[in-house]
Amino acid sequence: DVVAAAHKVADSRAKTILETVTGRPSAYLAHEFMNQHWQPTYQMDVAAELARAKLDHVGSVRLLENFPQLVLDDTLREIASRFEDPAMLELIKDLVAGQALRSEVFIRGTMRMDRARRDAALAAVVVAPLNLYEDRELSFETRAGRASMNEAVYDPVFARLAEGPASLGELATIAFKSGLDDVAELAAMLLGTGQVMPLAEPGAPMDAACVRLNAAMMPTVMAGQGLDHQMALAVPSVGGPLFLPGLAAYAVQRQHGWLSEATLGGALPRPGDQDFLAGGADIAPASSEEDRQGIADSFARIFARRAGLLADLGVPL
Repeated sequence: DVVAAAHKVADSRAKTILETVTGRPSAYLAHEFMNQHWQPTYQMDVAAELARAKLDHVGSVRLLENFPQLVLDDTLREIASRFEDPAMLELIKDLVAGQALRSEVFIRGTMRMDRARRDAALAAVVVAPLNLYEDRELSFETRAGRASMNEAVYDPVFARLAEGPASLGELATIAFKSGLDDVAELAAMLLGTGQVMPLAEPGAPMDAACVRLNAAMMPTVMAGQGLDHQMALAVPSVGGPLFLPGLAAYAVQRQHGWLSEATLGGALPRPGDQDFLAGGADIAPASSEEDRQGIADSFARIFARRAGLLADLGVPL
């Protein structure tokens, strides 16, 4: 069963690679594949090499990949359960996942927390919603198929998040009333599906340094990939990048043209229809009036739907 699944994934992956590299310049192919350091390696082999440096495998940075039931189907989980060595679970993941790269955490000097200490640390984490309540997703795609959250547990959690940021401890108290008993699962479901963002400094406003950095990055990013891709903005409350759809990031940056040392922390002027049209003209000056109006309408929807969510992150809009 593992071999059959691996062959199916390998065939699909090989086809994807061939489609990707077709037409690429030879210099790219040589750089990517024809060097002494490029050598595909199984996770268990990497872990064995890192163990020589006293590094222990912790897990995947993609939270949902740490739940076997969300990565492997019933048959493959049953096969994995026959092995006592946890490395075999990772090997089976490698064989059937079909992903080019793995993002893993290794740590030196591992000290396992007891559950009470772990739960207390997680409970203190404050998260902010990235979607409106009506856009919540109680089902999502996994490598093992489509999975669903328990609506009785998670719907009240999303209802609370609709009011603004909350600690995982507060959300766990709500979820536990409906039968959930693991704050780690709650954290993984919310963070792993990309529906919340952990806050490093809850309530921190935008600062001048982040405004300048975002303004400097925007032209370079737009020139490289345009507005069809996600863009990252530096946000103090997040303590790092906040990824937004390209058009939303541009809308934020356009508004932040109003920001200065004097206006930081205050309300920004609310854009009107003419401002939206001007934004459309800036993005696509050679486009038709209909296309510019379409962009302007998209700007209006961004402000209507995202202003409150971004305000909770300290990002004025």
